[in-house]
Amino acid sequence: MKRFSIVVSILLALAVTANAQSKKSKKEAPKDPTEHFVKALELDDAAAAKFADVYKAYREDVKALRPEKNGERKRPDEKTDAEVEAEIQAQFDQSQKLLDLRKSYYGKFREFMTPKQIQKFYMMEKHAGGHGPGQRGPGGPGPQGPRPDNASANFDD
Repeated sequence: MKRFSIVVSILLALAVTANAQSKKSKKEAPKDPTEHFVKALELDDAAAAKFADVYKAYREDVKALRPEKNGERKRPDEKTDAEVEAEIQAQFDQSQKLLDLRKSYYGKFREFMTPKQIQKFYMMEKHAGGHGPGQRGPGGPGPQGPRPDNASANFDD
């Protein structure tokens, strides 16, 4: 019984230590993603300054494109076909606006970054955990409820 108590105590101590280190590393992560991008893209000081300005404007423009959240959300099975059609069309419109925005900013980024750096930036932004356009995160796109019974139907028939 003593041996069991010692093992449990050691495991508990290890868990507390690991948790403390995890919290510490989260606190050390930069709050501003700009710093993270600058470091990862290996931008020199001049390019970093330009990137910071352009990226700030880019994020503000992306944020402005996000649709307003209305208070009441219906489950998919509670919506009419017309409501679903309107949502789909709105998503298409938003996607097109975002694509147009990204194309316009590509030219701005291209003034001080290589195509490989821009591609890396887009990849990092995509995997930023909800901090970039089109990302899953709190309130981001994701499952909207259970799939309808015919969702797995074979469309080749």
